[in-house]
Amino acid sequence: MWRRSTLAAGLEHAVREARRPRPGRTAAVPVDAREVLLAGPALLELADRLRDRRQPVDRDVLDAVAAVLADPESPLHLPTRDGALSDWAHALLAATDVAAMR
Repeated sequence: MWRRSTLAAGLEHAVREARRPRPGRTAAVPVDAREVLLAGPALLELADRLRDRRQPVDRDVLDAVAAVLADPESPLHLPTRDGALSDWAHALLAATDVAAMR
């Protein structure tokens, strides 16, 4: 099982990487900088909620974050349609809102 703080750090790292100029060759799978920058505020809000231990977060949300961080074909890394990553992040934020109302 993923630790919430590890998932939050992964989202924050993706936003930092998108803000930096691309280095030469690396072994890391690059993020889709345009998509990550567009989704940046929602990704950072999601990271904050993951770090807040008082904020309930369903396992489905944790699994979704883990999957998008690990999958090189996810909208985090692979360009799909404009706004796909932002839509994904906002859907997870909505899910955390629902969990908090229970």
